Amino acid sequence: MAKVDVTSDDLQEICTFNRLLHERNELSARIAVEESELQGLDDAEEELMLGLGDDMENPETDASEERGTEDTPSDSLATAELRVGSAFFRVPQTFVEHQLTIRRSRLNDSLEKHREQRASVIRTMSELKKRLYGKFGSAINLEES
Repeated sequence: MAKVDVTSDDLQEICTFNRLLHERNELSARIAVEESELQGLDDAEEELMLGLGDDMENPETDASEERGTEDTPSDSLATAELRVGSAFFRVPQTFVEHQLTIRRSRLNDSLEKHREQRASVIRTMSELKKRLYGKFGSAINLEES
């Protein structure tokens, strides 16, 4: 095999590839965490919907039946438990739904941004890989081990 001279530009490209590899791995990890958080929000929303039936079996509702008042709580009176740290607070269900919507929107925006960044990094890595393998052939290994 013929000896190939390594220039400072080649070294720079190799270092850039290595930096991009780490950046891609970090973005992939962030994406996985955000996807997990998004799944958690979906689960929380499902629990919130299932929990709405619990409010209808509320002792206050049973007492209102005895008094002859309406026995179905209105949506504005429906509550849910919200955990803050290690404490739970009863808050209006509409507040929780609103917070879930806001958090989902922010997560989706962040997820889209990180996916686009990762795609850009992968494109740049492919270009560098093509150039470096073109020059060094099998004398260089740019694959993850």
